[in-house]
Amino acid sequence: MRRGKKIAAALTAVLALGMFSGCGQIDADAVAVTVAEGEDTVTLGYANFVAKYTQAVYETTYGSSLGEDMWNQDLYGNGNTFEEDVKNDVMDSLQEQYLLVNHASDYGVELTEEDTAAIETAAEQFMSDNTQEALDQMGATQEYVEQMLTWQTLSGLVSEAIRQQAQPTATEEDARMRTFTYVFFNTASVTDDSGESRAMTDDEKEEQRELAQMITDPTNFSLGASSIGGTMDTYSYHPGDEEETMAPEVIEAADALGEGQVSQVIEVEDQGFYVIRLDSDYDQEASAEELSSLQEQQRDEYLQTTLDGWKEETSWEVNDGQWAKVAFDVPFTAAGSEE
Repeated sequence: MRRGKKIAAALTAVLALGMFSGCGQIDADAVAVTVAEGEDTVTLGYANFVAKYTQAVYETTYGSSLGEDMWNQDLYGNGNTFEEDVKNDVMDSLQEQYLLVNHASDYGVELTEEDTAAIETAAEQFMSDNTQEALDQMGATQEYVEQMLTWQTLSGLVSEAIRQQAQPTATEEDARMRTFTYVFFNTASVTDDSGESRAMTDDEKEEQRELAQMITDPTNFSLGASSIGGTMDTYSYHPGDEEETMAPEVIEAADALGEGQVSQVIEVEDQGFYVIRLDSDYDQEASAEELSSLQEQQRDEYLQTTLDGWKEETSWEVNDGQWAKVAFDVPFTAAGSEE
């Protein structure tokens, strides 16, 4: 499939999230951001549209779980309302997109005629799919929708061009992964006959320990999940890394094992008992995946370093007074609902 068709399909998916209703007006010609010490600007009309479109997407995605008061909640515990956090994210995104778009020629990136046609078609579809009330509330115009899609598309292409210029330094040794199979016996809680969860008694915990002890014999290890009731799974890790998902007691035990060896019972406080078997001292498949992941991470870091450099070189002054006028005080609702 050619790029233009891919873009058309992707944009259609993004813009078909729903049809909304609402009301509200701002001064679209006001300046939201002054760029490069007055050489360029971002209008409040465009910034407001991107913010309100983001509001609509969030409300469609999270409104049912977060409730009607979602925008006034401090969801991240940082002292900001959710509205403030999202508006900050929108402004950060606008800045990075602006910089990427304005450096597109440095990387030989431009939109094809097919790309431009796909964007125009998607924008027209968006304008026709939404009620006039919703378009007014978002401050949506054909021009703004096309600008948003153009910036999104170009910035994505430029970002990838920058990432491909990176020279990842991660080596196979950096990505070396060991893999073990573990059987876990939970001691944190138990579900009684009525379906209620309660803490295990000391006797019940001891029973779990005895079951775990049974499979420290290598010939019995495979019985851990099928016959005894433990939870069996595999886990891969890089020696020396700080693990966040697996208990350090388990990793320490794994470090001491050779291939095929089975550990003694490993107790993790407030969790339960583990017994593990080292399956591979050098898991080639897991190591290849880890190497790819490390290289992708380094490409992302290279992109971010490039963006940070541009941010230092290019002034980006937000007109706080105008930006404060953009508020998520009127909710968007799906067209056709009784509201």
